[in-house]
Amino acid sequence: MNLEILLATSNNHKLEEFRRILAPHGITLYGMSDLNMPPLDVDENGDSYFKNAQIKLLALRKLTSLPILADDSGLELEAFPNLLGLHTSRYASQFKDQKEANESIIKLYENNFALKRDATFKCALCFSLNEGDLRYFDGKMPGFIAKNATYERGFGYDPIFISKEKSLCVASLKNEEKDAISHRGKACKKLLTYLKIKGLIK
Repeated sequence: MNLEILLATSNNHKLEEFRRILAPHGITLYGMSDLNMPPLDVDENGDSYFKNAQIKLLALRKLTSLPILADDSGLELEAFPNLLGLHTSRYASQFKDQKEANESIIKLYENNFALKRDATFKCALCFSLNEGDLRYFDGKMPGFIAKNATYERGFGYDPIFISKEKSLCVASLKNEEKDAISHRGKACKKLLTYLKIKGLIK
């Protein structure tokens, strides 16, 4: 049994991560470039991660009959509640590269030791088997901002995020360790449970 799903992304790092999690369960996951689709050109102006994921999914629903999976995720900082969150990717876009964005976050805490470093990665998934069918799943990874970045693995803000469950920087974890505790991994676990109940995967 094999289930084919289109992931609403042109981000190869994100596609690789979702494939790692879903492929062992008999799911073939396509990125938009795999199907020669242009990058999504939508305004992610929703007031929640779920709404932004839904916006992306509905834009793609007009272009394919395949089941679609869309996600929106963000990093939330307790000390700076309005800085990232729904604006996480937009925050990074103002810098030369992701490394510079990561270093800017670290610097926010350097001269104020009283600031809480608690942070949370959040992920919202929107899944559609067909037109008119929308299902939602979420996941969280609690942690805190590191004092120094670690560039071993991962992408995005992984190098500056320490998982509370592992007490290690996410970028230092092996893929299977990260997937077991990550916000995307936890959201995908809920998705997989749903797909098994529907009899679409074993």
